[in-house]
Parts: sequence; structure tokens; C-alpha cells
Amino acid sequence: MDTRDIVLIHTTLQNRHGCDPAIDIDAPGASAALSAYQRSRSEEDRAKLPLRAGMRPALFTITRLSQSSMRFVMAGANTLEQAQQAVLVGCHRFTMPDGTEHRAAVTAAGGNIALAEREWLDVIADEFGASAIVELGTAILQWTQAPKRALTPFGSVPGLVLAL
Repeated sequence: MDTRDIVLIHTTLQNRHGCDPAIDIDAPGASAALSAYQRSRSEEDRAKLPLRAGMRPALFTITRLSQSSMRFVMAGANTLEQAQQAVLVGCHRFTMPDGTEHRAAVTAAGGNIALAEREWLDVIADEFGASAIVELGTAILQWTQAPKRALTPFGSVPGLVLAL
């Protein structure tokens, strides 16, 4: 199972500082670093993100979905529901900056799908905002839709902007 730890880098137009607060979006080179990380979501590009002194970002572990899981996700009635379902099947853990790990309660669904309980969405949204669900779900979908060999399978998130 392919997994990747990612950091929240998008925000809404109304909240310029909605990305992870550890990221110093005003630092020299922040735009270039955020743009590179947006495309790759790689550990190498994450290490280049400018961080505020003494701060660490929260890390979300996402999983590349199986095709069974993808069918479940894409059965969502709209893009928000698809993003929510992507998180329920593709993000079962996040680690806070202090190292505290949070794990979803997971149950088995049909077709060998490990599904987090719906309350997991509220746990994430309460801590990081509802836009985090959209960003995480979109990243999971983009990663799954790209071939495994793709070096930069990620892109922009509909309805959100890169925190610049």
C-alpha cells in the first residue's frame, strides 16, 4: 500500500493564513517552495517549505486508493462528498506538531475497503477547518488518478488557493 505524509498548503480566499501555521508564507522563496510542493507532495519538497522558528507542521498520512475504493469515492453525489469519501478511505492518521498521533476508527466495508467512521471528518475539520477535508480528498484522488510512475501527480484544489 502506497502512503505519503503531506502538509496542508491551501487556503480560502477569505483566509490567507489558512494553511498550516508552521509554514512561513512571507519568507523569501516561499512561493516557489509551495508551488513545487503542491505538484509533488514529496518529502524532498516538503523539507524545503519555509517554517516559522520552532514550529513543525501537522502531517497527514494519505493512501493511494485501490480501484474498489475509487469506485466507492466516485459514487459521491458531488465533489464535496467525493472529497469526504476519499478522506474516509484514504486518510486514517494525522500527526500533530507535538508528535501526538490521531487515528481514525476504521471498519471494513464491501470490496476490501477500510472505511473510517464519519466522525473522523469532524475530528479533522474541527482541528484544521473544513477546507482541510477538500485539500486532503483532492490530493488522494489526484494521486490515485495518476500513474504510479508520475513524479508530479498533484495540482491545484478546486475552490481553494495556494497559500501565497
